[in-house]
Amino acid sequence: VEVIGAAELRRVAPAVSERMMGAAWCADEGKINPLLATPAVLGGAVSARHAGLVCPDWPTCQGEWLPAMQGLVGLQMAHRFGAYLLTGVLIIAATRARQAPDLAIQRGGTLALGLTVAQVVMGVCNVFLGTPPWLSAAHLGNAAAILAVRVTVTVRIAMLPARASRLLPTGGGPSSSQSSDR
Repeated sequence: VEVIGAAELRRVAPAVSERMMGAAWCADEGKINPLLATPAVLGGAVSARHAGLVCPDWPTCQGEWLPAMQGLVGLQMAHRFGAYLLTGVLIIAATRARQAPDLAIQRGGTLALGLTVAQVVMGVCNVFLGTPPWLSAAHLGNAAAILAVRVTVTVRIAMLPARASRLLPTGGGPSSSQSSDR
């Protein structure tokens, strides 16, 4: 791992914002967005610790909107709050992806949002149905699918030329020379 300055950062990651002054860089290291991974990891912890049944209602937990964030209740609510935040972020990402010059990015944003809506519905159904194993498995599998789609879209965005990677064009939209269906 090395610390690199702005010029080197532009060379290795041209799509990164010009406001970035430098970065920690490791050419062999993979990165993952913690916002995407955290709800999935917390969901796994909820499942492994059988915390899915500790809050038998939704959207409240034991009738409280903001229960004490301790023990299994805290774990379950951290999973829920992370999922709410992720849902909001994916709504924004799907909206922005519609303006991408790459059709795969556009479709990936829509797919991730659709999977996220399904994930919320399955999560709520898990609460009301007492976490049946088949539904818990579907909820877990769908979380993996959301992560896979978002990683794929992120890679596609990273492959775009620097100017095309700005998903909100400042001019009249991407030119036909920037459009691609890779």
